[in-house]
Parts: sequence; C-alpha cells; structure tokens
Amino acid sequence: MAQTYDDMQSVAGVGDEAFSAGGQLTVRKGATALVVLAAGIGGCGRAAVPRERPPAAARTTGAPSAVVSRGEARFRIPEPPRSVYLWNLPATGEAGHEYGWMVRVPGSAPDSGWEVGYSFFRGYAGPDSGSLAELLAAGQSDAWHVEPDGSARVLEASRGVTARPDSMAVVIQLSDGALIDRLFGGHPPTVNLRRRHPGGEWADSTVPVSYVNADSLPPEP
Repeated sequence: MAQTYDDMQSVAGVGDEAFSAGGQLTVRKGATALVVLAAGIGGCGRAAVPRERPPAAARTTGAPSAVVSRGEARFRIPEPPRSVYLWNLPATGEAGHEYGWMVRVPGSAPDSGWEVGYSFFRGYAGPDSGSLAELLAAGQSDAWHVEPDGSARVLEASRGVTARPDSMAVVIQLSDGALIDRLFGGHPPTVNLRRRHPGGEWADSTVPVSYVNADSLPPEP
C-alpha cells in the first residue's frame, strides 16, 4: 500500500539523523537539506525556449546530462558499471548515508536550494548485496528543500520522483509538473549532479540544463 505523509510521523533518530515511523528519512540536521513539495503548486509560466534533445553520446557513454520540460525532467548521473553493490554495511553506522544520486538545484538565497533524487540510509537489517536495480529498489527517491542553515525536512512522500539504472548511469526522472515548476520555473542555467558511495564523500559535477518547450521530453536516442 502506498505510504502517505500522514503515515510518516517523525521520531527521534540516531546521531544527527531522524527517521519517520514509516521508515523514510524525514529530517536531516547539519547536512545537505531537502524538502518534498506539497501537491497543488501552480503552473509553469516559462518563456518559450527552443526544443532540444540531449546528445546521443550522453546515453551511450554515461556522460552527465540535464533536460527539463514542463511536465518531465531527466538527469543522467554517471555510474561506472559493477556487478554487485553492498549495502547496510556495519562500518557505516546506524542511519548513515551510504548511497546517493542527487540533483542539486540552486535557490534564491545563499546556501539554499533543492535536491531531488535517490538516497539509501543504513537501516536496522543486516548487510545485503545485489545489482544496481536492487539497490535502487531498496532506498528512497525524494525531493528536499535546502535551508540556508543546512537543515532538511520532508514534508510529504514525494510524487513523481524515480531512479533507475541505465547504460553506465543512474537516471533521476521527474514527472510531476508542479514539482518541476517549483524547482525549474526560474530556468536555472546549471545544476549539480551528485554521487556518493559508502565510505566516500559526495562527488559533484556541474552541468548545463537544456530546456524543452514542450509538455514532455522526446524519447531517448
């Protein structure tokens, strides 16, 4: 059964992490902050821009890319191929952030903005392993608002945010027009694509955003 925000009562967590009773991370203190957008945010109001397609090389080589339309957005974060991923590792510590593939969108205030994408935080189960697709199925895909003080809060279960493996990359896809308008209505020229594995720091890559003057994106080549 799909989880709603009403199911996600926040409770105290371990260290500076807090989990909801439903198992989703709902608050992160002292770290990159994010907030899931509520439903019903207004229309886009974007100026017309030329229709563009991401370069074919982006899909065949895993090169980073960011393409946004009024009702769909797609971000490719390079991920070198590997046969097995390990998660819920004891060395991570309880509630530790093991994996992440995120898109950072700058906000209007310094050090603020939005992050949207996939996270895996170590739970209470024992170590596990599997393919990239299995890892992505085990975590959470959300949108978060970054506050200037570095705090983060999930307001409700994110709609229309998915993560999938594809050709040497993790693809973050948005399909909720209200969420897209809130993050990209001001046409930020660039975003940061972020990647994290256990025991490492975030690796960031700044890429230009291609805007498509349409309700959806063209099929990938």
